[in-house]
Amino acid sequence: MLIHALNLFHMGLGICLLFFAIYLWSIFRKFSSAFLALTSFLLYCRIIITLLDYYGILKVLTAVDLFKVPLIDYALEFLVILFMIVTIVTFIRDEKGSGGK
Repeated sequence: MLIHALNLFHMGLGICLLFFAIYLWSIFRKFSSAFLALTSFLLYCRIIITLLDYYGILKVLTAVDLFKVPLIDYALEFLVILFMIVTIVTFIRDEKGSGGK
């Protein structure tokens, strides 16, 4: 029963992250904010796909295996990490270009 509550909490935190990232982007209109919104969207998609796979609604994560390694699961995780790196790099570039104002 606790796992269901934690899954709902995980999904709720993903929704909050996505909402605040889009809100942040709408305020500042910077590339780093747009990449943060895209990163949070990818993270939320990964949460939803993981939950659908966990409850057996869709078997997406294990659909493509290479030597018993779930490629879709790792691809989603790598995309989230890659977009987080791009977010940080664009934030640093934006702040350095504006003189830290």
